[in-house]
Amino acid sequence: MNIVTLTMALAGNALTCVIVMAFCYSYSMSGKSQIRAGVRIQYTFQATLVPVLFACIVPVLTFLPLLYVDVPVVHHLFKIVVLNAAASLIHYLFFLPNMMLAFSERFGFSCTSLNCAELCCDMDDESSIYYIPTGGRAIHPEGLYHHPSYTYAPKPLMNAPPPHYLA
Repeated sequence: MNIVTLTMALAGNALTCVIVMAFCYSYSMSGKSQIRAGVRIQYTFQATLVPVLFACIVPVLTFLPLLYVDVPVVHHLFKIVVLNAAASLIHYLFFLPNMMLAFSERFGFSCTSLNCAELCCDMDDESSIYYIPTGGRAIHPEGLYHHPSYTYAPKPLMNAPPPHYLA
């Protein structure tokens, strides 16, 4: 195996890693509308199917015109590209959803705490992350809207004209 075929094999490994990262990112960002792991995996699979198919099929299709060149290295590279695309698709179709289901449901007991009905690893709702410090004093509603500007504003180089200057 020469360095060119080894480079193509490593590029196929990188393709599989990117597919796994995209699947995991889409799974973790699927939101609160999909509560169960099975529904989240279905949503993630539907959301990432077309990009993964294009990522696996387009390199094979774009490599086809190079097969007219009668060089043995090109044929070896084409075989590696087809093998990488097939392995990535098989991994995506059969192993990745099942492993995500296993890690999220079967091994999810490590994320739970005692007396909790839900997994503690779930993301909190965005509305619960805002914190207004009170400092142990009462907050008046009119004081919430009258704050000094903390932004930097440079001092003007010229003084303002007196009132009624242009009148």
